[in-house]
Amino acid sequence: LYGEWDDLRIEEVRTRWANASCTDPRWWIVKDAHTSNGFSAALFDRHARELSKKDVAGGYCYVIQEYVHRPYLLRDRKFEMRQYVLVCGDGSAYTYHRALMRLSCVPYDANSDDRRAHITNKWVQTKWESSNELCTLEDIEQTSVHWPPYEQLLSSSIVPLVQDLVEAIQPLLAAGRQRAPESGSRGHFELFACDLVVTDEMEAKLMEVNINPAFGTFLESTCCELVRPMFADLLRLCVVSSSTNAPQAGGFRCVRQPDACRAVPLDAAPATANNVSKELQAHFTYITFKKSHRKRYEHKVGNRRALWLSKAGA
Repeated sequence: LYGEWDDLRIEEVRTRWANASCTDPRWWIVKDAHTSNGFSAALFDRHARELSKKDVAGGYCYVIQEYVHRPYLLRDRKFEMRQYVLVCGDGSAYTYHRALMRLSCVPYDANSDDRRAHITNKWVQTKWESSNELCTLEDIEQTSVHWPPYEQLLSSSIVPLVQDLVEAIQPLLAAGRQRAPESGSRGHFELFACDLVVTDEMEAKLMEVNINPAFGTFLESTCCELVRPMFADLLRLCVVSSSTNAPQAGGFRCVRQPDACRAVPLDAAPATANNVSKELQAHFTYITFKKSHRKRYEHKVGNRRALWLSKAGA
C-alpha cells in the first residue's frame, strides 16, 4: 500500500485486518515514503494491535509493505540486493547482469530487537563509517559475482519482476514524450537502483526503487567488478550507439523492447498519459516541499524511531 497517511486509508486497513477471514501476512514494514537510509522503517505485527496514524512519525506519504520474515540467508545473515535498471526514453528498458549485495553484520533472527538484523542498508549497519564494533565494509558488501545462485535467480525471478515494473511506468514515459517529444530516444535515459530481498524459496521481492543510486561510497572491489563495467556498458548503449539501430548492450539485458518495435505504441492512449501527468505534477509539488525539511526530519526521527511498532508473542 502506498499513499496519503489519512484516516480513511488507515480505517480501510484496520477493517481488512480485523476480519477473521483475512489471510494477509502477519509481519509488515511501515515507513515514510520520502525518507532514506532506513530512518523511518519499523516493523509491525498486525496480531499485536490495530494500526495507528502515529505509526508513521511526521509522514504524509507512507508505505505499508509485507515484511519477508523468512529471507534467504548468506552465512546466517540477511542480505539485500541492489539491481540496476536502465529505462530509456524510447520505451526500452534493461537490467544489468550483476548486482550489489549488502549483508547484515549480525545473524538473522525474526524476533531480534537489533535493527541491524532486519534492515541491511549501509547507514543502519555502520552509520556510513568503514566499520563498526562487529565488522568492516569488506564483511558486508560484495557483488553477485561471488554468489553462484544469482545467475538462476536473475533469469527466473528478477527479470520478470523488472519487466512488470517497467511496464507499470510506461504511462509516465508517454506523458513525458507528449510534453517533450525529443525525449523519446535511447539517448534520454535514467538509471534506477531496485533494492530486492530474496525469500528462502529463492524468489526476489521488491523493497523500493531509488532514483539516486549513490555510487560514491563503494569498496574498490565493487567498483572494479560492477560500477565501472556497468557505466562503460551504459555509455556504449545510450551515448555512443544511441543514434544507431544496433545497440551495444554489453552486460545489460533487455527486458523491454522500444515502443517502435511493439505492436501498439503506448502513445496511442493520450488521455491516460494526460491523467498520469497531472497526478505526477501534484506529487512532485509535494516532494519539492518535503525535500527542504527532509534531512533535518530524517536525523530527528532516525535517532529515536523504535524498531518494533507492535510485537506479539512469537
